[in-house]
Amino acid sequence: MVWTAQDGMEALDLVRTEGLDVVVSDLAMPRLGGYDLFLRLQDEAPDLSRRIVFMTGGSVPVALQGKTCTVLSKPIDLHALDEALGRALHQGSG
Repeated sequence: MVWTAQDGMEALDLVRTEGLDVVVSDLAMPRLGGYDLFLRLQDEAPDLSRRIVFMTGGSVPVALQGKTCTVLSKPIDLHALDEALGRALHQGSG
């Protein structure tokens, strides 16, 4: 099932209630940005924090470099997204 959220707070609510397998999120979101969502997930759902695929139209924040999440540049290449989702889902099965 695919869920959508309008901002980072809605995404966090979905994580808490829906038992998500993977999160695909923009880094630039209102109310709770992508990096802050990542930090919250590290505390609240550490396993899921390894299964995040971020998208950005800008540069990758230094704070996310070397982290366990994936960051894709916009415009999104569908093959790269497919590969990133496969890796993220594999993280959950290991």
